[in-house]
Amino acid sequence: MNRDNKISSLESAVIDHLRFPMAIAVVFIHISPQTLPLYKFENSIFSGVTLNNIIEILISHTLCHLAVPTFFFISGLLFFKGLEQWNNQIYFRKIKSRAKTLLLPYVLWNLLYYIIVIIIPWLTNGSVYKNITLLGAFWNENVSETISDTPIDGPLWFIRDLMIVMILSPIIHFLIVRTKGIIIFLLCVLYIFDIWCKITGLSISAICFFSIGACVSIFKRNFVLICYNWKFVFISISLISLIPTVYYDGVTYFHNVFILSGIWSTMYFTSLNLKLKYDSFIRKQMLMGCSFFIFAIHLAPFYQNYTILKTFDMFSNNILNGIPHSMLLIYFFPPIMTILICLIIYVSLYKFTPKLCNLLVGSR
Repeated sequence: MNRDNKISSLESAVIDHLRFPMAIAVVFIHISPQTLPLYKFENSIFSGVTLNNIIEILISHTLCHLAVPTFFFISGLLFFKGLEQWNNQIYFRKIKSRAKTLLLPYVLWNLLYYIIVIIIPWLTNGSVYKNITLLGAFWNENVSETISDTPIDGPLWFIRDLMIVMILSPIIHFLIVRTKGIIIFLLCVLYIFDIWCKITGLSISAICFFSIGACVSIFKRNFVLICYNWKFVFISISLISLIPTVYYDGVTYFHNVFILSGIWSTMYFTSLNLKLKYDSFIRKQMLMGCSFFIFAIHLAPFYQNYTILKTFDMFSNNILNGIPHSMLLIYFFPPIMTILICLIIYVSLYKFTPKLCNLLVGSR
């Protein structure tokens, strides 16, 4: 295998290997305890409570937040990858193919959630958990009291926004080509300083990172080579911005700087790890479908049942509290159990109803 082919294969390997860890990262974002910014702490930085708080902020509120922007970047990269030209025929072919991989599972998952949350309670006891319209369930109405502007299956706001930017891809392509990529710099500035109009389905995160990935493919660059050539810049910026990001618990512009540089650092270390063991690399196709399944189901209404949550709380408070470093165990226990439950459900569906499983994960 020549050098170009090997680098291209390594690029594909990085994408495949990032899917599962990034899905796990999303679980740690959504199923994590409340934290307190370090500047509000009165305890010593070396106290157990403070160190535990730092670890929770570092993992759930910082490192794991690289997941969704990375997904957007990969989506933009793959959408335009390998194209020699851009026209209406190619555009509609791309949109048609995404209908099966994105739109169909998006509709199925939100419909499933709507049936479980709204229809079943109404049919069984006449009660409605929350007044959510069927149309709103597919756009910006969910069961959460604290999170707004997401569909009823909350994590799928990513799919919603991704489909919107894909529809707008001709405009993105035009601006990238016409400005010779300078538009990416402007989008990064807007993202860092959070300058954007609040329009549901049109987030700056989706547009910025999808466009960065698109730019890499449009100008036929290999992101692995970009990572290697600029590794010291990306890693340095990531480390410098990481400190204030953790200290202020993400409520700072440094958080966005960390995300921008952190996705490149993450891809560099992933490619470095794969390069060291490249000859033994085996692409695990099942993990790709499993990743989307975990992403879509981990906040399922039946899992949020109070009985299950109370069981977890009881186990954490009454059993784990008596173990050394129990605070960390209590932190890791819910997301790990969530992932295990999701995996059990996925493997069961994959084994007994493979066609249904295939539909739910968009034929991944």
